[in-house]
Amino acid sequence: RHLRKLTWEYYDRCMDLAEELGAAAMTYHMGGGTHGYIRSVEHVHEYNTQYAAHVMARAKELDMPVGYEAGHLSALKYVADRVESWGINLDIGHAYMAGGSDEGFFAYIDEFAGRIAEVHHNGVNQYWGGYMEHQPPHLNNTIDFQGAYERLKEIGYEGPIVCEIQGHDLTQVIAHCQESKEMIIAIWEGSRRLKQRWNVAEGE
Repeated sequence: RHLRKLTWEYYDRCMDLAEELGAAAMTYHMGGGTHGYIRSVEHVHEYNTQYAAHVMARAKELDMPVGYEAGHLSALKYVADRVESWGINLDIGHAYMAGGSDEGFFAYIDEFAGRIAEVHHNGVNQYWGGYMEHQPPHLNNTIDFQGAYERLKEIGYEGPIVCEIQGHDLTQVIAHCQESKEMIIAIWEGSRRLKQRWNVAEGE
């Protein structure tokens, strides 16, 4: 209970900072069960819904899109169905890993069209039955970037796209983000079509 109270207060301060910075959107990770303490899924859903309803009032005053990031579609939908105007952060990597397939991923866009507060962009490398996320586009072998950004354009998404990509140092991170920016713009404008899931276009 005390940890939940501290998290609630911390999340409120995050909204304060978002207002101060003039952020385009504000999204949070959902809370989960405390390690070693058995709590029902229903309780966790309700706690997440309670905070969403609380901060939504502030978000409406600021006219700021707000929602939860990551998690299975059903958990995100539980809150969105109960809090008016509540949205999601479509973390493409997390959604692909949770959905487990192209169909599972695109279900997020279909379900939350018009309620996507922001997008987190990163590649995912699937190997030996596991996943390595936050990868640059040229190491991705899982996400259908072509389909993902075409679908986002189709639904009229106009929010921020945040690159969440790892690197050995700042220089490499910037290079990976620049690669991502160029790829996304080319897909969005229809000037370059990928022939693979990694960043290789037709004719290259």
